[in-house]
Amino acid sequence: MKAAPKSCAIDREKLRARLRLQGPEYVYYMLADALEVLSDDQLASVVGRYIPLEQLRRDGPAAATDVLADVKRFAQASLRRDYYEEFRVDSRNCTDLSRGTMVWISDFNRHLDRCIGEAETAKLEIVIEAFELLFDLVRRIDSGTVDILFFADEGGSWLFGIDWPKTVAAYASCLGRELAPGEFAAKTVAVIDEFERYDRVRLLEVASRAAPRSHRDALLSSAGQVHDDVRIRPRAGS
Repeated sequence: MKAAPKSCAIDREKLRARLRLQGPEYVYYMLADALEVLSDDQLASVVGRYIPLEQLRRDGPAAATDVLADVKRFAQASLRRDYYEEFRVDSRNCTDLSRGTMVWISDFNRHLDRCIGEAETAKLEIVIEAFELLFDLVRRIDSGTVDILFFADEGGSWLFGIDWPKTVAAYASCLGRELAPGEFAAKTVAVIDEFERYDRVRLLEVASRAAPRSHRDALLSSAGQVHDDVRIRPRAGS
């Protein structure tokens, strides 16, 4: 979920006009993002018109779970094909996403956003493992080795809207504080080359800024780059 500008007065009529033009998947993604920012009272006023609130009340206090536990449950559900939902494809719907695919993309990005958000506060080994479980799901979907999602036409991670600069920065920051320079560099470069190689130079710079100074030379060496090629600027305070 992308953060909104600090001051952003939304013209409701403009928004309504844009919503009429958006595909149903983007309307769903916006609703899913709203769940993360609305208060309970605001949420009740929105969903209560469509779903009986009695069906949605908590049975007890919300149990706190760490990011890794949540990602593990999501990965298990994905591999069980809980999100796999087919439909009959024809010339009119060949670019549509199934409901299961829309929900998976939204859930994936929610978990990825949480990993990014907790990269500076949670235990490093927990966040790193959560990132890597999510990367593995993307890998499996792109390789087609497991039917996690149904695509009517050609599909893959390019549909997921992953913010790779933010993701690489958070992942590299965690690795840099947890691993020795060589292992940090190997893991960081492997993720960039596997998922976003076309933007390699920019993402190497992003990773270098996020890493401790002691790890930067190892990153460039592993990537086969030189400092002038990547034009690394020192991180503030480093």
